[in-house]
Amino acid sequence: GRGKMNYLDFKPNGNPTCLCGDWDGMLFFYDVDQYVQHAIDTLQVWTKWMMQDVGVGGLRLDAVKNFTPEFTGNMLDYLHDQGLDPKMVVGESYDYDAGTLKTRLDDVYSYMDEDTKNAMYYSLFDFNLQSCLRDACDAFGYDARNVFSCGMHASQQIYKKNIVTFVNNHDFRDSSQATDVDRILAYAYTLTNPTVGIPCVYWRDYKSPDHPAYFNDINQLMRTNLDFI
Repeated sequence: GRGKMNYLDFKPNGNPTCLCGDWDGMLFFYDVDQYVQHAIDTLQVWTKWMMQDVGVGGLRLDAVKNFTPEFTGNMLDYLHDQGLDPKMVVGESYDYDAGTLKTRLDDVYSYMDEDTKNAMYYSLFDFNLQSCLRDACDAFGYDARNVFSCGMHASQQIYKKNIVTFVNNHDFRDSSQATDVDRILAYAYTLTNPTVGIPCVYWRDYKSPDHPAYFNDINQLMRTNLDFI
């Protein structure tokens, strides 16, 4: 019922812009101008509708480095003020450096009100830990002990509920990114380690025709997580 968005909601629209960098660039069609109040309001009420009417219980925010942390923090404040506290909010910042991930996490928290911080956790996918798990599974001769000092928790002391651990995702399209060999070892680590984050299971690993045994193995690991962790 808000009417259509138009060119004023998107870059370039006459507002100052260089169309460059992570925030201001038009990467992956992220051309919504999130400094325009009408665009902000529209995205906020759309998210409210998804949670309130559709029944969405959690949010995965794609490519969070392509828009400002101010927008994310204010969005979460808005949802909380509307009585809507997502059970899970995870942002995808495709960065392998744990320090960079911590900065992106802290930046969003700096824009969240105190009551919002007390009502929900904002988290990020731990790409740093994923890279170490990938090498431990795939790289011949890799010292697997490195895994214990990897990740947002071990290297940055970030609380586990602000971290989502994972082994593979839909963006990994070649062997240098994905965990290909014995990936069940990585799932054994993420699903049985109670300190490093909230574990996420990638659907294509779970139902992989190439590794059908992973379905039963991951089920057992998830049951272990639920029962004992």
